Amino acid sequence: MLFVVCFALVACEQDHKVLHNPNISNNPYSIDRHNGLDKSSEKSGLSVLDQHQSLHANTRLNSASKKLNTRSNMTSEMASKVVKVDIVRLLVAEAVKKRRAIGISQSFPTNIGAVWSLAEVYAQGGTAELEMRWWRGEEQVSVSSFVVAEGLKWREWSKVTIQPHQTGQWRVEVYQPQSQTILATYYFNVNAKPDKKTQQLAHSEQNKPAKSSTKSLVQEHIEKNKATPLSKKDHQAHESNLQIKNLLIATKIKRRKPIGVSSKFSLNNERLWGYVEATNIDHPQFIWMEWYRGDVLRSKLKVRVGVSKRWRTWSWQRLGKLDEGTWSVKVLDLSGGLLAQTQFVVMP
Repeated sequence: MLFVVCFALVACEQDHKVLHNPNISNNPYSIDRHNGLDKSSEKSGLSVLDQHQSLHANTRLNSASKKLNTRSNMTSEMASKVVKVDIVRLLVAEAVKKRRAIGISQSFPTNIGAVWSLAEVYAQGGTAELEMRWWRGEEQVSVSSFVVAEGLKWREWSKVTIQPHQTGQWRVEVYQPQSQTILATYYFNVNAKPDKKTQQLAHSEQNKPAKSSTKSLVQEHIEKNKATPLSKKDHQAHESNLQIKNLLIATKIKRRKPIGVSSKFSLNNERLWGYVEATNIDHPQFIWMEWYRGDVLRSKLKVRVGVSKRWRTWSWQRLGKLDEGTWSVKVLDLSGGLLAQTQFVVMP
């Protein structure tokens, strides 16, 4: 009987030692190394909640840094790709209305208040970011940025204010920051407005009677303005400078190529495009593109042909519900000479 009681006391003492083992923490919130937390943080006084928040913060920082690296790589790739831009023309005028320059000139008075620049731009290979810069001599007066979409003949304009003291030579230029090149430049002058005395003197000089001479004024005018006729060689050389290689009618222009070329079209097409391929080896010049429905002139557009062995340009015509019938497109030089012609039919 005494043996049984001793055995029970020994068992109780062993259980009591296990329950009071100092190596086991009584904190129900303690987490070991297998859960990703270090017990040394308990000595620093950090709670379990603080440890979880620090882990989440580190994870978010890592993901954010990865996204920033990805965006920077994409930006560097886009910056390395240079978009080809062609400036069709650049003008300076007194105003821009309905996307057209009004009062184009190379000399303006100081009391004009402001002048406008109009640029026709064509981008190939992507979207281009450009700048329109205004200069007075070597002093930069104004800068405006704009974006040009691919495949469209884009028109962009800007305005600069002219102060009364800002006389002299001015210029406006279209600049491409991506390639760091000036694509086009237009020079003009700002002249001071003459005072009333100068205007009166000029007016009196103009109204002075002309001195009598043996020849009449009409005869002098005829002799001064006599045009020397071109020789056959000069005339042939002038005509050979600009040649129309192709004149096609299409339903669409994409990447400077005609799509849907035909001689028969349906009224379901809202627009038809006239596509011209030309060879010009002398200097930039303009041509007329005329659209006829039967014998009626429907539209006339002046387009530019630059110096190139293969210059491509185009114009378009909108079709109405009653525009079925025979059509034709003519390409003329500025003097009215026929360079090319084609016909097509619009069916219901």
